Amino acid sequence: YIELFKRGSDEVFYLYGLAYEQDTPFRDIKLSYANYKRVRDEYPRSARWKAAAERVAYMERHYYGLK
Repeated sequence: YIELFKRGSDEVFYLYGLAYEQDTPFRDIKLSYANYKRVRDEYPRSARWKAAAERVAYMERHYYGLK
């Protein structure tokens, strides 16, 4: 995706959000939140918009200090 879409796409940012949220050594909730938020804010017509908006809302409720 990085090769095809140099500036990114809604799918790339959503998948990054999912990847950074997983329980792995690379877990980074702030990066996950930032990627979901980017989909929500920059891609309002995306098929992933609703899922990203729901994740942003959940993270804002349950993770202190993200805003």
